[in-house]
Amino acid sequence: MNKSFDTFTPYINAGEFPKPLRIVANIFSYLFHPVFIPAYVAYYLLMVHPLFSVIIHPFDRINNLIMVIVNTVIFPSVIVLLMWRLKFIKSIRLDTQKDRIMPLVGSITFYFWAFYVGRNVETIPTPLKIWLMGAFLGSSVAMFLNIYQKVSLHAIGMGGLVGFTCWLFSTDPYLQPSYVIISILLAGLIGTSRILLGAHAPKEVYSGFIGGILSQVIAVFVIG
Repeated sequence: MNKSFDTFTPYINAGEFPKPLRIVANIFSYLFHPVFIPAYVAYYLLMVHPLFSVIIHPFDRINNLIMVIVNTVIFPSVIVLLMWRLKFIKSIRLDTQKDRIMPLVGSITFYFWAFYVGRNVETIPTPLKIWLMGAFLGSSVAMFLNIYQKVSLHAIGMGGLVGFTCWLFSTDPYLQPSYVIISILLAGLIGTSRILLGAHAPKEVYSGFIGGILSQVIAVFVIG
């Protein structure tokens, strides 16, 4: 196993697995990239949730969703692209711990801003405020763990999703049990995909998953 801070060697040879399996693993990795997870949850709470999608004015729902997407998807993605083009990082995939430092600092900043802006906005439901704070804490946990290992950012995102979904199910009568089951299954599939592709060792997936859950737990205690 390569322990260098600024180089990366796959933990396993992904070529040992059938090509269709690797294709599926890559599709899951892209669809549920951690940069998209905050927007997915925001979309559900604002556009799909049986209560919030009715009681909140459509203009406010769209405006709030755009705010989340801009701060948690667009700005972090632009930062990574700019750093890659300026050769501050080697790859947009952030394969090494060193490559992750500046993008994580940028993500922490924008995630915090999304939470800070939204915390006093009356048209943003409390669960979304909790989710945004948890996302900020999750990115901070990623920055801390990155000092010691190349923690799986996918696992942090999915851990946060599972923790948030389980909490919401315990407090929200409108959330169907299927959402909890789906979030757990997706977390398992994404974690397995990252290991199968040789991107992470199992311990990096497990620590990321635990870090994501704890981030949402803390957010619930602080805001909820």
